[in-house]
Amino acid sequence: ITTSLVTDNQKMRKNRLNPLQLSSSSDDKSSEFTVRLGLPPLGILFEEIQPGLQKGVIVVGLVPGGKGEQCQAIKVGDVLKSTSAMKFVSRSTTFDLVEVDCTVLDFDSIVSAIGSNDPKFKCDSVTLSFMRSEDSSDGNSETS
Repeated sequence: ITTSLVTDNQKMRKNRLNPLQLSSSSDDKSSEFTVRLGLPPLGILFEEIQPGLQKGVIVVGLVPGGKGEQCQAIKVGDVLKSTSAMKFVSRSTTFDLVEVDCTVLDFDSIVSAIGSNDPKFKCDSVTLSFMRSEDSSDGNSETS
């Protein structure tokens, strides 16, 4: 994960002030938005976009009553663009809140990044940015 971390604390602070941002991209066929949720579990079911490759994850379901569903912004088909995460400084006890680009990571790395948001690091929420295409669903998919 360390090589893919992008430190931009000012951007993360801006996202914390505005929990939901919707904006159209230049092609008007997709949009991006950011949500701030409580700490995991989030109730969002992710699946790798291309299994076995570091291409990111897509939302395949929302747990009824979970934080993801309750925010009313996330839909099946949304692609996770980035997440907040804690970055540890090597050979130190310091850490920074950073934004991680999820489009270049595998499932396990993304789940680890999301899970690093922990109250022991004075963190009380997770900030997630998503990309939505016209194909995103309004409904929840069935879970097994």
